[in-house]
Amino acid sequence: MLPRPCLCVLALLPLLPLRLLLVLFLSLLPLLLLLLLLLLLLLLLLSMLLPPLLPSLVRVRLRLPLR
Repeated sequence: MLPRPCLCVLALLPLLPLRLLLVLFLSLLPLLLLLLLLLLLLLLLLSMLLPPLLPSLVRVRLRLPLR
């Protein structure tokens, strides 16, 4: 379900010299960095939200009888 330019690029990949591959990679790098930043923000948000939930989870675990 990729847009047509992506498919064209994927079809041409075996024919491209390494320099063009490098240019392509460098053009995609900001997008990858942005995704990484979003993942880090999500992890930070989870770490902020989880501590209030952890004691209740531990309490539920302790209530369960150990087999």
